[in-house]
Amino acid sequence: MPPAAAEEPPAGNEPFAGNESFASTLTDDEDERLTNQSFGTISSKVADRDKGASPEDQACFATKLFYGWLTPLINAGVAVTSGKDGAQKRPLLPGDLLELPAEEFCDEVYESTFLPIWEAELLNPANPAIGPSLSTALKKAFGGQVYVGAVFKFIADACQVCIPVVLQVQLRWIGRFVDDPEDHKDRMWEGYMLSVLIMAMMLVFTYCFNASTFYTSKAFMKMRTASMLAIFDKSVKLPASHGFTGRVSQMHGTDCSRFLETSMLVQQVWSAPVFIVACVIVLYLFIGPAAFVGLAVAIITVPLQGIAAQTMGQGRFLASRMTDKRLQRVNEFVQGIRIIKFMSWERQFEAKTEETRQAEMVHLVTMHKARAVFQMVLTYAPLVVVFGTFATAYALGNDMRASDVFPAFAILAILRVPLTIMPLAAAKMIELKVSVGRVNAFLLTAEHESVVRDVQPDSHVGDKDASAVHTLDLAVYIPRATVMSGHAPQQTPTDEESAQPIVDPKPLLALENFQIPRGKITVIVGPTAGGKSTLVNAIMGEALFSPDSTHVYRRGSVAFVPQEAWIMN
Repeated sequence: MPPAAAEEPPAGNEPFAGNESFASTLTDDEDERLTNQSFGTISSKVADRDKGASPEDQACFATKLFYGWLTPLINAGVAVTSGKDGAQKRPLLPGDLLELPAEEFCDEVYESTFLPIWEAELLNPANPAIGPSLSTALKKAFGGQVYVGAVFKFIADACQVCIPVVLQVQLRWIGRFVDDPEDHKDRMWEGYMLSVLIMAMMLVFTYCFNASTFYTSKAFMKMRTASMLAIFDKSVKLPASHGFTGRVSQMHGTDCSRFLETSMLVQQVWSAPVFIVACVIVLYLFIGPAAFVGLAVAIITVPLQGIAAQTMGQGRFLASRMTDKRLQRVNEFVQGIRIIKFMSWERQFEAKTEETRQAEMVHLVTMHKARAVFQMVLTYAPLVVVFGTFATAYALGNDMRASDVFPAFAILAILRVPLTIMPLAAAKMIELKVSVGRVNAFLLTAEHESVVRDVQPDSHVGDKDASAVHTLDLAVYIPRATVMSGHAPQQTPTDEESAQPIVDPKPLLALENFQIPRGKITVIVGPTAGGKSTLVNAIMGEALFSPDSTHVYRRGSVAFVPQEAWIMN
């Protein structure tokens, strides 16, 4: 690589962007090798991944307890970043990453764990009144680790509440020692023990809090993976004209990401109210009835935050529906670009797309206004709690001693976190509920029952039509079929914006003993609207057949090149 390459910062999408000192020391062969590896030509270490080879799976109990299995990754990071004169030797590559645990492989998460539970939920819903529930299936499949995280969160919160109590005891001991050091000279061990106890509780709090985050994040990552694979699995079972193209993309990119956004806050939904009550009780022991002022302020702000959060969730839901509709129209525009250009329909399609975009913007503006109110309450509620608590304590004439004031400040300091996060967690849970509902409605969409039968040697024994494919050496054989107009309704009743009007299908094309021989070029010729595309759709199984139609028998693989204009991005 020329030395001049290090003078200009590389573009953001280039490998090793911003690392001029490293790039300038590579030869052309090294640069090409590392670039290829970083963009998908993965080393054999990554390509030959084996289940059970994860350091986490092979670690003993103590190593798992203290996350010692991360040591190889940390050592690899140190080894590649400690070059001469502090320069980076090379960046971390995919081959440096640790193997995933066996339980986190996609086939284990989806096929072995989630899919059997989801299929059972489809057949026998836990709540027959509402039907099959994706959230119920996800809880059954991955809820165990969430409950483990909840236990660690409870222990962490208990330690955090107890620390100010021990601090008060220590301050009172220090006060007595200052007043009469001779009487307490032989009891110095009490002060040391209290200090050690505070340090131990801080260590337990830190460990349990991180363990709660670790297990909860793993569970929600599995939920995200299972939801994404379920969406893709469902999409291939729908006909090509299902009309969900934009919605599938948004569910994959937006709705599934809600699991990651919520994973850091989900434990706060139950722990924050309990934590607030415990803090108020301890605060009452410190400064008396003034502690209830803080609780009153918190109770007053919660409904306002709840209204703002609900408005945000509703705005996001309506905006998402408009986004689906806009993406669907843009997709139609791109697919029909040739005809649109021929007929000079650009302005009409642009106007329709802009109309949908404006409706989407109205909901987005409403959502962001609610978010502004939400953030305002989020910021100032803890300050109002602190001011109201100490102002009331002073007005009541409480004896504000150091052994009471400093622990009270400590309680109010840790009380700021749940007061701040609880409304945010509620908002994220509402968004997650909306997203899971969208995915659930999509997964419950009626599937396309394929009429295609791929004929293999010695298959379909007893089926005379399938046997005729081998006897007559055919590639495609349709004994009898009638192709109807339109497609079977695929939309769900809850998706009113994109629902298609259901019309009575009419016969379009009748096929009787249709055969395409193997090993020969077969051309279908006919006038416009003569049924050529309908016939091709019938061969692919993407058409609506009458109830008395037979199967479409195919032998060999099928490739389809549509006669549609496309735009390279």
